[in-house]
Amino acid sequence: MVILSLLTFLGCSDSDTKDAPSSGTFSVLTYNIHGLPPEVTGDDTTGRIEQITPLLDDYDLVGLQEDWIEDNREIWIEGAGFEHIDVFDTPLDAEKVYGSGLSLLSKHPLRESKQVYYHGCNGYIDSASDCFASKGVQIASVTMGDSPLHILNTHLEAGNNEVDSDIRSDQIDTIITETNRLEGAVILMGDFNLEPNDPIDMEMLDRLSEVGLSHACWELDCAEPNHIDQIWYRSGDTLTLTLDSWEHPSHFIDADGVDLSDHPPIVGVFGWDAR
Repeated sequence: MVILSLLTFLGCSDSDTKDAPSSGTFSVLTYNIHGLPPEVTGDDTTGRIEQITPLLDDYDLVGLQEDWIEDNREIWIEGAGFEHIDVFDTPLDAEKVYGSGLSLLSKHPLRESKQVYYHGCNGYIDSASDCFASKGVQIASVTMGDSPLHILNTHLEAGNNEVDSDIRSDQIDTIITETNRLEGAVILMGDFNLEPNDPIDMEMLDRLSEVGLSHACWELDCAEPNHIDQIWYRSGDTLTLTLDSWEHPSHFIDADGVDLSDHPPIVGVFGWDAR
């Protein structure tokens, strides 16, 4: 499905990159917006999306999960102010109700878009009902200076039984495979549905270090190390990433102080150097 003309990926000409800076900073937000119908969420989903939308503009790169409802998506496309958007919304097959629920918003032109489906799932009316969706990993890149920065956005299997855990393990393998195919610096973000304080889950997360990835929160000994919503990163040969800060912003709330999603927003701020 084509979502406005914003899905056109823009390239830079030689004149665009000639005077490009060789260092700078950028912010990354990963946010599961709980974008299911109100019959499932039990609240005013559209009203929450309307309140979330203006908050997104504070960040340079945003990865959304559970962005499943087209009408609600149009709210943030029109209101968040991002020129460069990639939406991974095509269902895998006729048995799926939804696409992946993954969307990337960027203030830098997006290139090399790739959408990879996870083929395993568990449950329609149990085990978190993952089989209604076409979960996967969304891949694109931006250019910092004249070096590529690869962006991966994902949402792994939910559910708490052994089958769910085995599926998540396979999905981690897919992320590792796709990351191995990328040369250079990487940002990986999303809802991993893996609890760092669970030994089995932690073993899966540790495997991401096989492709040189570091967990942003842990690198800074953050006060909230057990979130399932996470940002990972690595530097490349021509682009060095330096993690400046990690936070769980507290202002994604409504007028009554109620969180705008059942997941917290997670933000990382990075310095970059392409010299």
